[in-house]
Amino acid sequence: MAPHGKELSEDLKKRIVALHKDGLDYKKIAKTLNLSCSAVAKTIQQFNRTGSTQKQASPWSTKEVECTCSASYPEVVFGK
Repeated sequence: MAPHGKELSEDLKKRIVALHKDGLDYKKIAKTLNLSCSAVAKTIQQFNRTGSTQKQASPWSTKEVECTCSASYPEVVFGK
């Protein structure tokens, strides 16, 4: 699913986490930093899940993988 807004800067994400550690709730952090409550919640949840404010690679991201199978396929011959 594509993001709907701008990506928050790393500095802003770190400020969100710091304010949360200081005891502020999501609404107070959102109001203080002029952000949506959901942006604050997602940032804190990501930090709690991964221990980092940096965006993690999606487990569904496409990676180039070298085929290591040794199967051989018959040659296709087309009629004349």
